[in-house]
Amino acid sequence: MTFISKTIPYLVLIIGAFFAFPPVSAAQIDTAACLKSQQEPIEQIKICNLLLENIANKKVPSNATQSEAFNTTTPNSREVNSQLADIHLKLMDLYTRQGNFTQASEIEKYIDVAFLDFLHAEQKLKFLRRKGILLYRQGSLPKALHVFQQAVNLARNNGNEILLAKALSDLGTAHLAMTQYPLALQAYRDSLELKEKFASPKSIAVTLNNLGSVFRKLDAWDQAEHYYTRAIAIYHQISDKNSEAHTRENLGLIKINQKEIDKAIQLYQESLAHFKQVNNQHASLRLMILLGNAALIKKDLVSAEKYLTEAELIELKLGTSDQSTALKLNLGKLLSQKGSFQQAEAMLLTGLTFAQNQNDKSNELKILQALVDSSTQYEQWEKALGYQRKFTLSKLSSFQENFDSLLARTRAEFEYDQQQKEIKLLNKENQINQLELTNQKSRTALLSLSLAILIIVTGLFIFWQRHKRQKLKDELEKEIAWHRNQFVKLGVSHNSLTTAFGQLKQAILIINNKQKVVFTNDAAAELFKVPLEKFNEITLSSLITDENEEFWKEWNSETELNHRIFREVKFSLNNAPYEFEMCVTSVNREEPVTILIISDSVSDSEMIPITALIPAAGFHQQLVDLMLSSVEAWEISTRSTRIELAEKSGIWRVSIDDGRLRTRSMDRYMSLKLLPKKPRWREVLRTAHFVLAECELESGTKQSLTKKLNLVSQHIRAEALI
Repeated sequence: MTFISKTIPYLVLIIGAFFAFPPVSAAQIDTAACLKSQQEPIEQIKICNLLLENIANKKVPSNATQSEAFNTTTPNSREVNSQLADIHLKLMDLYTRQGNFTQASEIEKYIDVAFLDFLHAEQKLKFLRRKGILLYRQGSLPKALHVFQQAVNLARNNGNEILLAKALSDLGTAHLAMTQYPLALQAYRDSLELKEKFASPKSIAVTLNNLGSVFRKLDAWDQAEHYYTRAIAIYHQISDKNSEAHTRENLGLIKINQKEIDKAIQLYQESLAHFKQVNNQHASLRLMILLGNAALIKKDLVSAEKYLTEAELIELKLGTSDQSTALKLNLGKLLSQKGSFQQAEAMLLTGLTFAQNQNDKSNELKILQALVDSSTQYEQWEKALGYQRKFTLSKLSSFQENFDSLLARTRAEFEYDQQQKEIKLLNKENQINQLELTNQKSRTALLSLSLAILIIVTGLFIFWQRHKRQKLKDELEKEIAWHRNQFVKLGVSHNSLTTAFGQLKQAILIINNKQKVVFTNDAAAELFKVPLEKFNEITLSSLITDENEEFWKEWNSETELNHRIFREVKFSLNNAPYEFEMCVTSVNREEPVTILIISDSVSDSEMIPITALIPAAGFHQQLVDLMLSSVEAWEISTRSTRIELAEKSGIWRVSIDDGRLRTRSMDRYMSLKLLPKKPRWREVLRTAHFVLAECELESGTKQSLTKKLNLVSQHIRAEALI
């Protein structure tokens, strides 16, 4: 219904305007004045419209039937429709060239409905080309590209190489506008190959010029020069001086980029001479600016001023144009080179305003760069920095706009292609319903199969990843467990304490670095008259009260206590007060511990069953290195200090001095000078194992620390110390 409702108005117009008259012979329609390009577009449009009005005023006889009005099988009616189609095709072309795209679009729609079935192959191709050109001029590049491709396909199918060459040239122009340079080159080369067989020299020269323009876009100067030179030779041969002048101008741009400034100036002057001769003021203005720019490149300020002054005079006649920005740019450069910074800056800023108003990004960037160069030349550093920032922002904006434009064109091209596909599918829907159903089932089955395969592959991948991670986790946990085991092994053994002190009659308490009671013998339980289990929950600070100032002073000083006797020590256990004599001895056989021998009399406490001594070793430097590396690894990994290491590991005692936490015992193992004569190597090894087990270390740090730990362990084993 939608298609019918849209076409009814056009069908009514066809009936009323063209088939409502008796058969007319071809001789009665003089189309030459309309079709030949001898007048200005506006004059041709008037002639073509008058011709259509004369035809529309003719009416069919009153007794004519509808079938007679629509009868297009007779030679006369077919010929009339063909000529009417030519008139409308010409009007479509004229309106497009005039820039009246709305009117051109209306005629395009009218031809599509009224004449498309009557057009012969050449007319259909002409219609597609002009439709593509209209879309191109309207900025609908993807749609234009699609239509030009249709024209190429139609020309190929009909074997018409002349029309194919033209269609390929149109296709190349669309690709060039969409910056698809490789495709543009291919289309132009294919067109040139066909044109060189039969086309006119001018048509060949146009394609050569187009090829030169593509290579100029690609900065392929030598190839661009080759094609421009060939085009110039042909234009010169056929005396097309206007096209020759334009192509010489293009070649001059190539010579500028090839650093052949004198050759470029010669080409510009030759083109300028022609445009002056034909009084083409706009082209003359453009050439004057190009000559001024070339002179500035040569540092020929006299010539540059001459050309640019003449360009200013032309601009005064023409008014502001698309060349005004380029003129201001080169005038600014001239003033800067002549030493007038402020005048140059003012001129360039005027040009910048023109460029921004005209959305001319290319010249905007050139002007900003000129402002940067001029400010730098005259050591206006603050201004140079400001203009450089504007240049950077403008360039970024230009890149973004180009990207957005390309993205929009690509999206539009994709959407247009999709629309065309949907239209084709709708037109053929009745013919392919069954096939579509079959394809749908096949696609569903394939999708299901693909989905199943994807699920299986994904499942296998996930399983493999989990297995790999579990394996790595197991290895890591195994390594951590080993280090923790070593940490425990190197600590004090409860069995060894029981063996050493369990059967003694003296009441003995053993305290570790965390001030926790790690061992109590039966004699101590009997002395305090409490079960052994009660000692598992107490600490030194809760057992020995703060009243014992002498004891706590020496304890906090971290001095080695050897058979130090304290009298009348006050204890507190299970909320009951006690007072005994106490002998304190520090022992470092395995883990550093402190042995408290408690008794009612000093004579008992003097019987101390401690004979263990730590053997000396010649590996003091290795111990210090290992300790330093362990502390450094801890600090990097945890972002905390050695005080936290001492507290969390429980290996080293942490004391308070002047309100600050200190680790004096640990610090002695971080300097060879301070290292005790009988170092507690187990504490150092336990510290290294603790860091390896509890910290997430980088690979290099972990390897280095492990290597130093192994060296110390090997030395200890060699000396039979463990």
